[in-house]
Amino acid sequence: MFCAVNALSALVVDVVAVTVFAILGRSSHEEANTLLGVLSTAWPFLVGAVVGHLLCRVVPDLRSDPTGWRPGLAVWASTLLVGMILRLSSGDTAAWSFVLVASIVLAVFLLGWRTVVRLVHRARTRTKCSCNGPARLTANGVIRSLKPFPSRTTTSNNLKSTSCTRRRKASINRSPLP
Repeated sequence: MFCAVNALSALVVDVVAVTVFAILGRSSHEEANTLLGVLSTAWPFLVGAVVGHLLCRVVPDLRSDPTGWRPGLAVWASTLLVGMILRLSSGDTAAWSFVLVASIVLAVFLLGWRTVVRLVHRARTRTKCSCNGPARLTANGVIRSLKPFPSRTTTSNNLKSTSCTRRRKASINRSPLP
């Protein structure tokens, strides 16, 4: 299970993303970006984001990892749907073009930062040997273990160690790229 970000941090990042969405929207229509103006534009979507996070806390399958794609989709859908419903019920308009643009921008913002976090985590953990701890990536792209090789054994309990030793020896014996 991957969880580099806790639920509160994810909520804070989503609130910032929705606020940036409101600021960009107001700027594109040449409206003043005063605090009150931004809050009046953002509040329906902020409520939707909070509802999405509450949903993620209640549903067990969404609870474990706030950076996962399923919680991200739940927060995005809630932000968009609840935001549009509240926007319309408060007397504002929501033309189809606005709904389309809001869908795309909120998806990029709310799913984008989750994707970046997961990609960074994957890149950082990629240089660890899967069976025997830390490793380092050499200049020519070969992963070398920082621990000595385990002894070769033929017992079934150490089968993974034996195969990992063979992989590491094979990667170490590669000649550098020209």
